[in-house]
Amino acid sequence: MPAYKDQQRGTWFVKFRYRDALGNTKQKKKTGFRTRKEALAFETSFLEMHSLSTDITTQTLAGRYLADSTLRLRETTMLTKNHIIQDILLPLLGNIPVSELTPAALRLLQNELLSTNYASSYLKLIWAELSAMMNYAVRYCGLRQNPCHLVEPISQQAAVRKMLMNSREKVESSPLSDKREFSASGGLSDGFLSSSDDQSDHLSSSEGEIQFWTLDEFNTFLTSQSGKPGFVAFSLLFWTGLRCGELLALTPADFNLREGTLTVHYSYQRINGRDVMTPPKTPKSRRTIYLPRFLADLTALYIFSMKLGKQDRLFPHTKYYLQYAMKTGCARTGVRRIRIHDLRHSHASLLIELGFSPLLISERLGHEKVETTLNIYSHLYPSKQRELAKVLDLVQMQGMDRAIAAAHRDFSPSITSHGTFPVPDPVNGN
Repeated sequence: MPAYKDQQRGTWFVKFRYRDALGNTKQKKKTGFRTRKEALAFETSFLEMHSLSTDITTQTLAGRYLADSTLRLRETTMLTKNHIIQDILLPLLGNIPVSELTPAALRLLQNELLSTNYASSYLKLIWAELSAMMNYAVRYCGLRQNPCHLVEPISQQAAVRKMLMNSREKVESSPLSDKREFSASGGLSDGFLSSSDDQSDHLSSSEGEIQFWTLDEFNTFLTSQSGKPGFVAFSLLFWTGLRCGELLALTPADFNLREGTLTVHYSYQRINGRDVMTPPKTPKSRRTIYLPRFLADLTALYIFSMKLGKQDRLFPHTKYYLQYAMKTGCARTGVRRIRIHDLRHSHASLLIELGFSPLLISERLGHEKVETTLNIYSHLYPSKQRELAKVLDLVQMQGMDRAIAAAHRDFSPSITSHGTFPVPDPVNGN
């Protein structure tokens, strides 16, 4: 690989041929290097970046994958992807050839990840990002197969870690237990999942389990927001299941208050000091949500009192405003603190308790597939195995028609009327 001296300018340049991804032979020339070493380093890096060989390193693969993804994904998605790959995976992997990512090497990587205090859900996301990058290497870099498919999924191992953690908590809560003996015998060290009051969303002592408020807890918290924009903002989050970014992007033009609907068109984020509006998370997230009458009236009163124009944002704040309001409101009312996103879970849990179907809940939340709803909330659905056995008993004893009638009478969820809910009063804040 020769480098050439530009005698006129006193700098170095390289000129070489390479094959692109389509197999076409092309020539590349790059000038302006101060030294011969810099010129040769550029040629080596360029050829490696455009190579269809598993001799490329993890650093080079990551660079190609992220550059390719930037053209196809939302800016907010790329922030997460860049953080996971550049700040978490690459420091653990090192700059090694992709061909050396054997099942044994990936098992060691999993052990490193499992030794952190990341929640199970975040470990699963990290592993999914690594697998996606390996899929890219299979399609475009000549890798024969995805090595992540050859090892046990980290989500299963995280579940075992959670079980061990729960066992430890039970032992320590027993009055007969000896905490020091448990630790000495191989138990997880103290602080394994400890976190501060301002903990990251990815660090959780409950290992990523869904948290939610009951209706009573929400109404108690809401008293702390009387006379503030948070009263309407938190009401919309709890009663519609909106994502935080979807809420912050809302304008009066997104509402048809006569029909009692709002339509999600955008999601808002504050990125590097810029207000960024992007499409919602998935195509199904672009949806119309029907509002209970009291919420439509509350929103109309808020828009009128704030004298908002059609394209003005209802809440010209960032998520940090809501997080601070949540923190101070919980401290004032004594309600346990949850994340802003957990209000979405609270809405889903309320609908499940009222007996609505997973399909209807999936449409309201804007999930791409009903399977997503079931994967997240299946543990909240009450077991029907006992009821099933009782119905079969009725079938055997009374016949099909009478059994069906009895089953509907005894086991069907009763959907309570709107009047049974304590409706917020926008004037008095009760």
